[in-house]
Amino acid sequence: MKEKGAKILIDEALKGKIGGWSDWRTHIWYASLQTGQDPNGAEDMDAIWDAIRAHRDLALKY
Repeated sequence: MKEKGAKILIDEALKGKIGGWSDWRTHIWYASLQTGQDPNGAEDMDAIWDAIRAHRDLALKY
C-alpha cells in the first residue's frame, strides 16, 4: 500500500477485490492523485475520467 499509494485502486492484479466510495468528489480526488495531479488544482480532466473508469471496471462494488 505504501509503495502504490492511490494507484492501488487501479491495479489490474486486484480486480474484483477493490471497493469504493460512491461520491464524485472522492472519485476525482483519488483520480487526481493516480494521474499525478494536485487534487486541489487538477487540470487534465480526461486523464481523471480515464482513471475513474479504470477503477469502476476493477471494483467489486461501491
